[in-house]
Amino acid sequence: MANENAELAAVDSPEVVLEDVASEGLASVESVNDIVPNKGFNNFNELKAELGSPGEGNAWHHIVEQSQISKSGFDSTQVNNINNVISIPHGKGSVHAKISGYYSSKQFFTGGQTVRQWLSGQSFQEQFEFGINLLREFGTVTPTSNGWIFTPY
Repeated sequence: MANENAELAAVDSPEVVLEDVASEGLASVESVNDIVPNKGFNNFNELKAELGSPGEGNAWHHIVEQSQISKSGFDSTQVNNINNVISIPHGKGSVHAKISGYYSSKQFFTGGQTVRQWLSGQSFQEQFEFGINLLREFGTVTPTSNGWIFTPY
């Protein structure tokens, strides 16, 4: 776990997240909605039925985690939305596993909480920007009119 966290050292503060996302031209959730469809669903199963398969060896990943529906009070249609999911490699040692592990870890900036707990209560936009920046530690993240495209490094 320590080595995986070392890979994520650049995601060390909200300021870094906001600067990096802004420098990539995605300063807000609203600007993303101009490219990626804003189409929400009541639950993840409905969203997956709309999207179909994420591809072999991949899984649909929520940029703002599903747990934030209850932890932060977000509407399920905001979290289970085409503009909040991306297909990423899944399985042992994968990008998905590393990101999940990171959200479960405690970092110097989280005040003794896990990253997931630390994010709770922050705005949807802040959590979205944090999630995009974290994905960028592992590959390129491109908004398209059909949804997000992740290309591993």
